[in-house]
Amino acid sequence: MAGVINPAGDGIRRERKTITFDGTAGKGAIGNVIWFTVTGAVLIEYIVGLTEATLVGATATITLGVQNLTNLFIAATLATLLAAGTIWVDTGPDADAIALTAALKQIVMIASSAGANDIASAVATAAITGGALRIEVGYRPLSDDGKIVPT
Repeated sequence: MAGVINPAGDGIRRERKTITFDGTAGKGAIGNVIWFTVTGAVLIEYIVGLTEATLVGATATITLGVQNLTNLFIAATLATLLAAGTIWVDTGPDADAIALTAALKQIVMIASSAGANDIASAVATAAITGGALRIEVGYRPLSDDGKIVPT
């Protein structure tokens, strides 16, 4: 029998990462933006985006998912809809209270050797050249090495 992984508190571990977009690789250029690396097996309890500064990029879109399925959590969202102070949990960001969609509740993820399950966004159509977005994730480890780590 394995030992207790997290004997204190509610057992939910939390991580956050903020990216200030500037249109460069990994920071808003067309392509993937890697938020977190997943190791072992984890159970995601929640994942949500908080816009710290309005995103800039007239036709740019952004998704949230994993590298091998970049829209797993949130489908393509027009970047300029992510205005400062909005909460990003679906394609229609909200400045008030929100209800998490079914896709954002309790997803089991297992790390892959190629990083296919690392948490990522895909930027498409045009670069995101300004603004800042913070992603918060709450998870429980399902294996001794289960972690979500900001990249």
